[in-house]
Formats: sequence, structure tokens, C-alpha cells
Amino acid sequence: MNLKSSSSDETPDGVAAMLAVEMDFAMFSSDWANCDRLSDYVAAMISRDQSDPVRYANVLSSAVNELLEYSFRIGTGGGRLLCEVSRIGEIDRVALSFPVEARSRVISQLDAIVSVDVAPRYLEMLHGYHAAEPEDSLLGLKANFDASITAGKGLDDLLTIVADIPTQGLIN
Repeated sequence: MNLKSSSSDETPDGVAAMLAVEMDFAMFSSDWANCDRLSDYVAAMISRDQSDPVRYANVLSSAVNELLEYSFRIGTGGGRLLCEVSRIGEIDRVALSFPVEARSRVISQLDAIVSVDVAPRYLEMLHGYHAAEPEDSLLGLKANFDASITAGKGLDDLLTIVADIPTQGLIN
């Protein structure tokens, strides 16, 4: 696992890079508990500069965990998992890149899911009206954390999902 930490140097567009974690996707996907471990680690590192770091870490860990669980469910093959966290004002941006088959199809599916009102489908999922699907993690991320989610082609033929999470607003 490779770790990169930043002292929050802002780029000209106001993005402050905070943390990057890279690991072998096969190793990550070998144990479901890795989703929780990695999200806890990322959240603990990012929350250190907050007035209530425990509360902040709890919220951010839950959000990052939803993304990691999605990658665990749909990721395939070898390659790497890359999780990058940056801050843009009050927003924490989590970019998760991982290998997946039929990347273009997955991107189209994600665009369709995140572009509609997720509340009705999320409530159906919570009440068990439809079978659990990998995308349910993203529905939860949008419904519970008011995250803005986009998907695209990442480096090395990886799928990259970017979630902008208004963590500050959720805490205050």
C-alpha cells in the first residue's frame, strides 16, 4: 500500500489535496472488512484538523465506506485501487479509481442512477422492495450525505468515481 499525504497545498482552482492511498485491488477485494479498515484510516487522517475530529471522522468514514463497498462489489481483476481525498471549501472530494469490466457500460448505468431523485428508490431498497444491487451503496451516499457523484474513465483503464460530500454542512 502506498500512502501520500499533503499539507493541504491549494491549487489555483482552490482544491486542497489531502491524502492519496494506493493498493493492489486483488488484495483489497480479498476481504470485505478492508472497506471498513480503509475508510476508517482515510477519515482519521482527514479529520485531524477539525474542531470535532471524532464526529467528522465518523461521517466521512461512513461516506467513504459506501464508495469502497461499491468498488468491492463491482471491481474485477487485477490492477490497483486508488483513493484520493481533497478539499474544496466546505466539500470533501473523494475520487476512487479501480478496475472494472465493461467500464463504459458501468459509467452509463451510474450516470442514469445519480441523475435522478434517489429518494424513492432508496426507500424501496431500505424496505426490501427490490433485491440488493451494487448501486445501492451509491444511492445511500447520495440520499444520506447529499453527495454529488460522477463517474468517468481514469488512468490505466480504471473506473473513477468522484463523490463531492458536503461534510462540513453535515457536521454543523
